Amino acid sequence: MASVSVKMSAFYGYSCMGMAHGSEKSFCLEVTDREFESLKKLGKKSVARSTVVDAIENGDESLSAMHERLEEAGLDMVEEYWLFEAYNEFLEESLLDAMQKDIEEGLYEVPILFESFVADLKRGDIDFYGLKFGYFDDIDDGFDYDDDEALEGKYESYILNAYYDWVCEHSHYFIADRVGVSLESCWEDEVDYEIKFSK
Repeated sequence: MASVSVKMSAFYGYSCMGMAHGSEKSFCLEVTDREFESLKKLGKKSVARSTVVDAIENGDESLSAMHERLEEAGLDMVEEYWLFEAYNEFLEESLLDAMQKDIEEGLYEVPILFESFVADLKRGDIDFYGLKFGYFDDIDDGFDYDDDEALEGKYESYILNAYYDWVCEHSHYFIADRVGVSLESCWEDEVDYEIKFSK
C-alpha cells in the first residue's frame, strides 16, 4: 500500500452579490501498489482528474476503483455543502412540515414539554449554544416571563432546533428529505481532484 495526497474542489457559481461559492478539501488516500505505479506513469509530481479519466477511457482499468472512490468522496462533499452550508430560504418551513409528520408517524418525540421548558428557562438550565433557529440573546434579567406569546415563540424555536439536531444525526438522504434539498440536483455539480505524490 502507498499513500497520496488528494485536493478536491467543486464550484457552485456566483451569488447575486458576485461572491463565488465552492467547496474544497484535502486528505490522504491509501492506494494499492498497482494504483500507485499507474499514477506515477501519468505524472511526476501530480495527476489531474482529467488525466485519470483519460487513462481509464483508454483501457487502463487499474485506476477505476480508486477513481470511483474519489468520485463518491466528491459527491459526499457536494451534498454536505448543499445540506449544511448553502443558504436555504425554505429550511425552516421544510423542517416544520417534516417535524409534524415525523411526530405524527411516531418517528420523533418532542424532548421537552412547554411547562418544563419555561421552568428550565427561568432557572437558566436551557442550553442555547449553537442553535440555528430563533433568537435567544434577548433572554436576560429584563425578559418578561409573563409574556405567553414570547415564551411560546422561544419554545417553538427551541423545539425546532432540537429536531434539526436529531435530523442531522441521520443519512444525507434522510436529511435532504426534511430540509427540502434534492440530492439528485446536487450531483449535477462537477467535482475536480488532483492527486499529489508525497515527498
